Amino acid sequence: MVNVGDNWTCPYCGHAQVLSENRMQDDWNRQHIRGWKKGVPTVGILSIVCANKDCQELSLTVVLGPAKKGNDQAVRVDKHWTLLPPSSAKPQPDDIPQAIRGDYYEACEAACQAESDCRR
Repeated sequence: MVNVGDNWTCPYCGHAQVLSENRMQDDWNRQHIRGWKKGVPTVGILSIVCANKDCQELSLTVVLGPAKKGNDQAVRVDKHWTLLPPSSAKPQPDDIPQAIRGDYYEACEAACQAESDCRR
């Protein structure tokens, strides 16, 4: 996962920025169940809002992995899901016709939905 102060590029608009505390949050939730062969399941949620005033979209990622001993954070990530944006499409310039951009975005979203683990 990323941290406050890291460089980050918005997947919606392509705006490069440094992550700030008020625009990102990551939470880890240790599941209080036993018996998973990999250890104690831990879910991490990463939320980032783009700092670009023309965008301000939400990026949302969920990860799953076994917890570190005595800690709620996962020792490694076994599964990774990008919930928002809905695909890995890169922003396209306005000089590309809308019909072509639309087909591109639709194809990227379909490809992402076909995979069980859509990553950037």
